[in-house]
Amino acid sequence: MGAGIGAINLKRTVIETRIGDVTRAVFNDFQLGDVDLSRATEGITRPIVEAAFGVGIGAGHTHFDIGYRYRAVYRMASTLDFSQVTAGIGYRF
Repeated sequence: MGAGIGAINLKRTVIETRIGDVTRAVFNDFQLGDVDLSRATEGITRPIVEAAFGVGIGAGHTHFDIGYRYRAVYRMASTLDFSQVTAGIGYRF
């Protein structure tokens, strides 16, 4: 188990293959996303917290590892959170 706090720098960019950067047009026309993030030209920095847990299982020389992380960004107009699942297999000497 684990937990952490920190900071994350976010920058939203929407690219259309023929036109190029359409970030401002997407926000102005469709009002999608967080206002601060959509209007930031250099990005914004916000606090982030995370919780993690995992398990490692050893069987002979083989080692299995499975983990999960949940992260949430605060001080945003809309909720921004994301998860990560990892799995690994290795050989122990």
